[in-house]
Amino acid sequence: MNLLSICDKINKLRISDESEDFELCIFFDEIGESISNLNVSSKSEKSTIIKTLFSFLKNQDPEMDEDFSFIHLIESIDKPTSLIYNDELLKFSNEYGTLTSVLLLLRQLNSSSLNNKEIYIKTLKDISNKKEFKGVVRETALEYYNIHNINK
Repeated sequence: MNLLSICDKINKLRISDESEDFELCIFFDEIGESISNLNVSSKSEKSTIIKTLFSFLKNQDPEMDEDFSFIHLIESIDKPTSLIYNDELLKFSNEYGTLTSVLLLLRQLNSSSLNNKEIYIKTLKDISNKKEFKGVVRETALEYYNIHNINK
């Protein structure tokens, strides 16, 4: 499978109320294996995959339960620097706040390797104030903001 077909497969995935959690896990585990087999290493390839994964997330219900296969996959693409991932996460979170993106922000805040935690804390605060985002997304962001703002 090549990069284009992997991205196409991700773009075609639609989650519904009938979708089973294990099906999502299997899907993203298989995508991760395909990416690994490609030995994706260029900045351009990593950026394409990360943007495709965030596009998938944008097209789902903002209240969609987290899928840790998805989360581990998107976090792993750009290791060890995560520069592309971090930029895209912040951009996405400000434009399309979702429960999953809030959880991804929290995971970055809890990461010992993150240098600039203030921008992630601010992003959580910004999400909590955006009336166009769903209430549960804003409430969750505010909860995480309060925890990290107290602990800084």
